[in-house]
Amino acid sequence: MAIVNRPWTEKEIEIVRDMWGTAASAAEIGKLLGRTKNSVIGRAHRMGLANAAKPQHAPITKPPRPAKARKPKERELSVPEIIPPPIDHIEIPEGVSFADLRANGCRWVIGNPEDLTCCGAPASHAGSAWCSHHRALVYVRPRKRDRSKLSKYYR
Repeated sequence: MAIVNRPWTEKEIEIVRDMWGTAASAAEIGKLLGRTKNSVIGRAHRMGLANAAKPQHAPITKPPRPAKARKPKERELSVPEIIPPPIDHIEIPEGVSFADLRANGCRWVIGNPEDLTCCGAPASHAGSAWCSHHRALVYVRPRKRDRSKLSKYYR
């Protein structure tokens, strides 16, 4: 077992100097002297031996992998196209109070929000809260992005 904080003797320093250039590892030298691997490395460094020619393993070189050509992926959003009917053909009712609103009635608030008067026209789709006219106002179709300006980032 290694002893901590023990001063180095001249004999130990001589052994480190002699064995450092051989094929012995710092751990083997430390085991022989009853010291840790790191204390032997530290002593060798302070003695100027740390950069001495130690047996090194040849670096493992792998052949370079061919680079894959990447193309930016264009995302296609599957948003159903909603074409609002012309406003001339829509009959918008005067309004229905929220309390009198049916389950499939349009919930678009008309006029003062404090009165809670809703459109009340039949909803355009099952599960929708608005008629086709107000649905066209609520849902805006996303515009296509021009990626040519970002081409330097997508190669």
